[in-house]
Amino acid sequence: MPSGIQIFDSQGRLILDTETYVLKQITIANTDNSVNSGSITIPVAQIPPQSQPVISPIPVQLETPTAPPVITYSENTTVDRTVTWQKQRNDIDINHRFRVDMY
Repeated sequence: MPSGIQIFDSQGRLILDTETYVLKQITIANTDNSVNSGSITIPVAQIPPQSQPVISPIPVQLETPTAPPVITYSENTTVDRTVTWQKQRNDIDINHRFRVDMY
């Protein structure tokens, strides 16, 4: 179901469209500390038409600071989308979290 608001000027031109830019949370993912890379699949039915991904790391309290994993988003199929992650250092066993939104 669409959400947001559209406002038009007196000539009928769209001047504000929050319907297009409202974030929709798709998933929150956890990286597994026992492996160095992984992926999640997002069915295309969960993705609003003509939307763009916003992938945000969720801060984790760590005793030893470490860089978050490298996260990529793939649109190479018409059925599903894939979010993959790769740890920057293989010797650290830390779970990272990130969320995937669409706007």
